[in-house]
Amino acid sequence: MILWFTILCFLEATLHGPHLGDLPGSDGQIRPLYGVKGNFLWGKPWPLRYQSFPTKTRRSIAREDGRSWLVEVHDKGETLRTALPAARLWALDSNDQLWWAEDRRLGCPAREWNTPAQIQVLFPLRDGWMAVRTREGDYLARCDEPELYLLPRPE
Repeated sequence: MILWFTILCFLEATLHGPHLGDLPGSDGQIRPLYGVKGNFLWGKPWPLRYQSFPTKTRRSIAREDGRSWLVEVHDKGETLRTALPAARLWALDSNDQLWWAEDRRLGCPAREWNTPAQIQVLFPLRDGWMAVRTREGDYLARCDEPELYLLPRPE
């Protein structure tokens, strides 16, 4: 009996697929996102309403005086700031690739997509996935994947 219970608990834990990251919803609640290409599932919301997500890379996006900058910290502590074009949203994914969004267009070094509505937020997840929030719904994209995946609405 205990063996069956253990097996069922293990199977239930693996049904949702790999954990891609945690994404704040439009309601302010953070939910885990699970899945594989084309099949995604939201987890139960966290009790917290916000959180800071650190980056592993030595590059980051900074905003100062209405301008966006790509900031790189080198081994000797030197900081290189590169100005990014105005009127765009910018983000670095977990593979350190620079993404941009402007109106309904989304891009990364390898490709571009068009979304059905204006892009509001870019949010990097694990394994190179980028969450894209529009007025009409949330999408997932990867720079090495040609498709833009519509996420189901959280329950």
